[in-house]
Amino acid sequence: AYFFNQLEKDSQFEEKSWIQNNLGMLAWQEKNRYQAQDLFEKAVQDKPSTPYAHLNLGSLYLEGYGFKDSVSLFEKASESLPNNEDAALGWGLALEGTEKYEEARKVYQNFVSENPNATQVLFNYAILLGNRLKQREQAAQIMLRYIQRGGKESARAHEIIKSWR
Repeated sequence: AYFFNQLEKDSQFEEKSWIQNNLGMLAWQEKNRYQAQDLFEKAVQDKPSTPYAHLNLGSLYLEGYGFKDSVSLFEKASESLPNNEDAALGWGLALEGTEKYEEARKVYQNFVSENPNATQVLFNYAILLGNRLKQREQAAQIMLRYIQRGGKESARAHEIIKSWR
């Protein structure tokens, strides 16, 4: 934190957004949500802003069930970091939280078409299809892909597939 604060004071260092984002991560790690939010918000506003600031602020909002506030943050992060699983997962979860299930399906579907080994997105995609959109056969196939790719919750995934049949 000391070195980040020194860089922040350095008028020649132009990546202020990067500094604010990293200070925000330190505050979040120390369970200081208010300071983390303040720092992430500053990082998002700084130009040029790091896409990780959008990702982190969106995650902070999502953690507090601020689904509506996090949608655009995750969308921006996903645009800047197209292969970042956390950005796609956050965007999908935020859309689900605002009951935009079809939009969430598209986010998940587009991401796994480009990143077939993204196990967390596969898992959430299957859950969305099976539970919210009632497309259980397709959901079971996607959940099997999750299991085949070594998803951490394979036992739970097997139980979920059984419940859809």
